[in-house]
Amino acid sequence: MGLRKQKPTWLTHRIWLIINFRRKCLRLLRERDSDAFERVIKELKIAYHVQKQPEHVKTRKAWAEAQLRARVEQEKERRLEELHQRFLTEKKERSEEMEKRRQMLKKEQQEVCQSVHANLLSDVYFKIHEGVDWAG
Repeated sequence: MGLRKQKPTWLTHRIWLIINFRRKCLRLLRERDSDAFERVIKELKIAYHVQKQPEHVKTRKAWAEAQLRARVEQEKERRLEELHQRFLTEKKERSEEMEKRRQMLKKEQQEVCQSVHANLLSDVYFKIHEGVDWAG
């Protein structure tokens, strides 16, 4: 029996790089245009096997990881919805408080304006009746 000579590493490495690049291009083509993908596969006579997603693989570890991811995603969605509802209620309460405060400040502003206006009128009235010279 003759010894089979191995190909040099620099060559096999380049071959694997080209093969992986071709796989990537085929995967991208399959995702974008399935008709063109089928035509290329048929023309080049390539067997292309789609890898199963981890949750579809029938190993216990992959199944458990998929279940855990699904549970984590559900918990995350539940907490996010809970926080969103709390945010909406707090926003409503704060907007009501801010509206009350705004009304109170508006009322206070009107009172101050009326007070200033009354003081101005009384000063003008006083100066007119006292005979104060306006020019100086």
